[in-house]
Amino acid sequence: MRSVAVAALLCAELFTTDACVAGRGGSDAALVGPREALTAPNDGAFEPFGPSLVIAQQEDESSSNPLDSERAAQPSAATPASAAAYTKQGDHDAKQRDFDRAIAAYDKAIAIDPTFALAYARRGRADILKGESRGRMSKGESERAFTDCQRAIDLDPKLARAYSCRSLVYLWMGDLDRVIADAEKAMELDPKFAGPYNNHGVAYMRKGDLDRSLADYNRAIELNPKFATPYANRGVIFEKKGHFDLAIAEFNKAIAIDPRYEFAYNRRGIAYEEKGDLDRALADFNKAIELVPDAAYAYSNRGGIYLKKRDFDLAIADDDKAVELNPRYAEAYAGRSAAYLMKSDQGRALADLRRAIELNPKKACTYLKVDLDRATIEFSKAIQRDSQLALAYRGCGFIYG
Repeated sequence: MRSVAVAALLCAELFTTDACVAGRGGSDAALVGPREALTAPNDGAFEPFGPSLVIAQQEDESSSNPLDSERAAQPSAATPASAAAYTKQGDHDAKQRDFDRAIAAYDKAIAIDPTFALAYARRGRADILKGESRGRMSKGESERAFTDCQRAIDLDPKLARAYSCRSLVYLWMGDLDRVIADAEKAMELDPKFAGPYNNHGVAYMRKGDLDRSLADYNRAIELNPKFATPYANRGVIFEKKGHFDLAIAEFNKAIAIDPRYEFAYNRRGIAYEEKGDLDRALADFNKAIELVPDAAYAYSNRGGIYLKKRDFDLAIADDDKAVELNPRYAEAYAGRSAAYLMKSDQGRALADLRRAIELNPKKACTYLKVDLDRATIEFSKAIQRDSQLALAYRGCGFIYG
């Protein structure tokens, strides 16, 4: 078999450096390691990064700018009191993570006063938070959120929360430079508003600048110690650095602040899985599913635990559910492919592997590594007979013999 270095070089010729990463912790980790939300072509299902990297802010009331504080706390004199009341109700519902009810309340506020900028910003943020909880947004949802955030800016160009709102939409779009610009505009308007520091940190985390990202999360927490999201994001950074106990401690803090924060349970489950504590990981993924039953990523993550426990039927069932919820979730197809392979169902394993690569060719080498680490010679030959898979197989340099 060729060396890892040669495989990486060959892989890079056909794909990208990211595509050549086989996974964390060696071949077994590559086979059944924690699942990450992956980039897929935007074909109606708007899921560029998913919940593992895009973490939308929760409710954050910190503010020091008198102008923005007044806007956040009260409508203008021309705004009917009932519009303000519906907005306040929507804020309460969003804190309870009942985003449909929150959006309905903001709808009523806007119907009463179509010039109430804060209600648009809140509704846009609620749409984003709803998408984050599921790990996906439809194209229509993302466009609606952007329209609301932009409308808030047009109505009140000095409303920091409007720019913070739009920065979240840009996060989902993957436009990191605009995320940073909008977050910095919000910081300028209100230096003590914690939300944009969180969004700024996520953008730099996506850019790979973990130290700068960590500084942003620290500042957000300093400004508002009851803001759960930057604790969770700080946990992701520690997780990426391999400090799993520190990561778990941060996720614990986020959960203590918001016991319904499904993202924190999901990420803590991943950290427990990395530590080899499969039972605690399973409990956390179960909790994430309980809180958000249509979160495809949580089913896929739980399927990874069942795969490690060698309960292949349960692994397949969870990946079936993930695919049902999000037919473009490449990671679920890859995980199910591995489970079918372990059950010696090579036909279905090949079909799922092919679909995973179609959805996310940048991860082709990862997916092939997942299946080929324990593949039979016959399976390897079957891959080489498939024109698409053979190209990836040769490009990744996985030569068995």
